[in-house]
Amino acid sequence: ESLTEPHGYPAMRSKQISHKPCQLTLQRLRQIISAHQLVDLNRPSPASGRTFLQVCCAADVNEASLVRCCQYLIDHGADPNVYCIREEPFVNRPTLFFAIARAMPNLVEIMIKAGASLTCRVSGTFRQTFDPTKTISGEFTALEYAREMKRVEFVQAEANRSPTAITPYWASKMNACVRILEQATNSRGPENSICSCS
Repeated sequence: ESLTEPHGYPAMRSKQISHKPCQLTLQRLRQIISAHQLVDLNRPSPASGRTFLQVCCAADVNEASLVRCCQYLIDHGADPNVYCIREEPFVNRPTLFFAIARAMPNLVEIMIKAGASLTCRVSGTFRQTFDPTKTISGEFTALEYAREMKRVEFVQAEANRSPTAITPYWASKMNACVRILEQATNSRGPENSICSCS
């Protein structure tokens, strides 16, 4: 397996790191980073349009593994406010929106602690969490997005229109994401941070 794309960019595409035998682990991530010491962690990949942090957030592994990997990237300079690119027909967005879409409160929390903007507004079409064949559209801050995603997912689950029912476990995860974002928004107040829109 090649670990590089053209021009020497590490191949951090989701397919390559989320399925066995190349499943994402902190050890594997360290190997990729150490093999490519000059790579800019905040430059979206020419192939996927996503940064290392965004690919990690989207990887199909458990929350504890994602938290370890994302914290490692943040500790090495990854910026949660960089937007992905070329996500059409879906919206380009910063990493916090990936964490919210995964309904992973610990991931949301480390993005906030790393300085993820809570006031940037993202406008466009988003895949739903539990039924990715469905979408929601609008303009949202991170908190507004979490609330709307929760509302739509719950309404569809109650109406039995979603093929994958939301279990109490995932309902608690979505509620926790909203609660963390509410607390962070209330405690931060107005922000002067600049969103790294592409």
